[in-house]
Amino acid sequence: MYTNEEASREAQASIEDSLWTIPAEVIIRYTNLPKEAEEMIGLFQDKKMERANETIRALIKNIDVFMRDVISDIGRGHFLSSYDGIETKEGDFFIYRVG
Repeated sequence: MYTNEEASREAQASIEDSLWTIPAEVIIRYTNLPKEAEEMIGLFQDKKMERANETIRALIKNIDVFMRDVISDIGRGHFLSSYDGIETKEGDFFIYRVG
């Protein structure tokens, strides 16, 4: 259970740990690379998996904008609820099922 600010902070931390899982077509929008590099990023993600995070992070021009947009598009539940990806609001708190 998190407050709104805590949930956003935790989702951002989760995104930074899982950049390699974000689709290459999303990542490419936040880099200076041409659209043609999308396949290269995808192959790199598939090969390196978690080890790709640092390199992908270095490619992203503005990580704060990237995380804000990813959370807006995909939702915090995707990153905080390993069970079903659902975020439930209960009063001033947000609840995520994790097991």
